[in-house]
Amino acid sequence: MKASVNAIAAEIRSELRSVLRQRDDLRKPLQRFGEVESRPHDVPRYYVLFDENPRLVVSGLRLGGCEEVSLADERIIDRVFEFAKSVWHLKDRLKLWVHAQGLGFKVEAEAEKCHTLLVCADLANRKKHGTNRNRSKIDPRIETVKFDTSRSGGIELYYDGATKHQELLVTDPAPIPYRVDVVADGGTRNLGNAADLIDHAFSEWLPMIQRLGILSSSDGESEYLREQLFPANARFA
Repeated sequence: MKASVNAIAAEIRSELRSVLRQRDDLRKPLQRFGEVESRPHDVPRYYVLFDENPRLVVSGLRLGGCEEVSLADERIIDRVFEFAKSVWHLKDRLKLWVHAQGLGFKVEAEAEKCHTLLVCADLANRKKHGTNRNRSKIDPRIETVKFDTSRSGGIELYYDGATKHQELLVTDPAPIPYRVDVVADGGTRNLGNAADLIDHAFSEWLPMIQRLGILSSSDGESEYLREQLFPANARFA
C-alpha cells in the first residue's frame, strides 16, 4: 500500500526534527564530569564523560597536558557520519512526496547540483559500505576530533591502543568545545568543521522544501519547523 501524502509529510517533519537535534548536539561542548576523590588535589581529578555511560578506567599510555587534544573518538565521529547520512537521505522521503503529489520535480537531479550534499552522500556511503561512489569527486574523509582543553588547566590523557578507549582527566571542569574536520583530496585539503559543512548541505534542501509546500499547512508541527528553518531574516525565508 502506498503511503498517503499526510503520512509522508509526517515522516519528513520527523526527519527534519532529527536533523536539527543532531546538528545542535554536535555543537554542544563536553560539559559532564565526574570527580575521582581518591586522587591528590595537585593532579587532574575530574574525568570527562564523553557519553551517558559510566566512567571507564583506562590503563594505558599516559600523555601530558596541552591546549588541544586530538583523538579518534569513535562515538563523536559516528555522530558526524549519522548527521551526514540523515541530511543526505532526506532525498528519499522528498522523492516519495513528489511521487505522491504527482509532481514532475526531479529531487535526485537537483541534489546532484549541490556539492556539499554530494559530500554528505560520500560520507554516508563510506560509513555504510566502507567506500563511496565519490560523487563529490574529492573523496571526503573524517579527521580526528580536536578537543579545546585551553580552559581545562592541567590535563592527563590515558589511551589504550588495543581497545581505542581513552580517559581524559582535567584540573578545571570547564566546558570543552570540540570540532571534527572533513578533509579531501587525500587529506591535502581541509573543508572545515563537519558540523558546519553538513549544516550547509542541509540548507540546500530548504528551498526545495519550501517550493514543494511540505510545511505549508497550519498544524503545530509545521509551524514550529517553519520558525526553525525559515526565520524572518533567514536566507531562505
